[in-house]
Order: sequence, then structure tokens, then C-alpha cells
Amino acid sequence: RTDAAKSWIDPRTVLTPVYAEFKPRLDQEGASLELPETPPLLMCNRTRLYQLFSNLVGNALDHMGDVERPVIRVEVKSLQDAHQVTVSDNGKGIDPAHHDRIFEIFQSIGPRKDGRRGTGIGLAIVKKIVETHGGRVWVESEPNRGASFHLTLPLHGPSCAFFALPVGPSELRSPTPHCARSSRGEECWPCELCSPPAHCARFALAL
Repeated sequence: RTDAAKSWIDPRTVLTPVYAEFKPRLDQEGASLELPETPPLLMCNRTRLYQLFSNLVGNALDHMGDVERPVIRVEVKSLQDAHQVTVSDNGKGIDPAHHDRIFEIFQSIGPRKDGRRGTGIGLAIVKKIVETHGGRVWVESEPNRGASFHLTLPLHGPSCAFFALPVGPSELRSPTPHCARSSRGEECWPCELCSPPAHCARFALAL
């Protein structure tokens, strides 16, 4: 269950191992990876978030081109109803004619920096993960002007009204607030409509 696996995650706890994964290659190519210092928490599946960052950083390195001082920058900012993640670089850029095609599976617009052709899978995986989480992904780029990949992750999942059952104040103080799943003896789903650490039971009081 995708929603059950989602939680509020500090992006730094995922970006740190991503940085470690790419450090040998960053050092070899003289590239730098700049990470956000105090990003907001993201509502996402941890494994999928790692795949997002890993694929986007790897894609930037693969298609950087010949740049004197390669720089990849990761940014996370809060929007009204979502968080936006941006992975940008100062590489060779992408022709606008290819902006949609690069997210299709098995599509690659050219050889990687090492001369080999990419698999065309990485960005398709990114798109699938983002859309599964209810967001969208797009790129802003022009030839010789770098590329910025943007994606959004909604703050909220399905409405808690769908899961919640009427509960009283005594049940609200329970360590595991009640919802549709807990009524069957299962662990409660965290509420993805209210801010953490609210749960379905709290929302149910307002129904």
C-alpha cells in the first residue's frame, strides 16, 4: 500500500547516503553536489525518495557535458499545498523539443559523458514515482544553459474523511488513534490531510 508506506521525511537523511553513493564519481569528475541545509519535511516513501534523488543526480552527471566546474544543486521549498524539489546543473542543457520525450521509458537524447548511451529508464522512473505520489515533474532547460528538473510532492494524501470513524476524546488520547483500518484491528494510518503528527481520529472529531 503506497500511502501506508509514506511518512514525513527529512530530505537530508536521504541525501546524505545519495551524496556518499556519488562521491567517488563527483571527485573523479571534479563536480560538486550542493545540498539544502534546512529543507522542509517531505511526505514520501523513503525508498522512493532515495530513487528520485539518485536518478536525478545521476542523470545530471551523465549529461553534464564538458563544463569547467560542474555543479549540481538540490533545493526543496514549500508551496501552498505541496513541496517542490529541484535538481539543477550547469551542464550542456536540453533542447526544449525533447523536454517531454526524456521522461518516456527507453528514451535517451544522446550519449552520456563517458560516451555510452543511457538506458532511458532513470527519468521514466522519476516520473512514475512522482505521479504515484500525486505530484508532477517537468524540466526547464535550453542548450548550453544547464537544466533544472522540478517535481512536486503534495502535502496531503487522500482525505482523512474517507478513513475516519467517529471517536470520542478518550479514544483520541489513545496511543494509536482509530480510523477505518484500526477498526479491523490493524495499525492506524497516519493522517495525510492534517499536519504531522495529526491522525485520522483528530480529523474525525471535526466531522
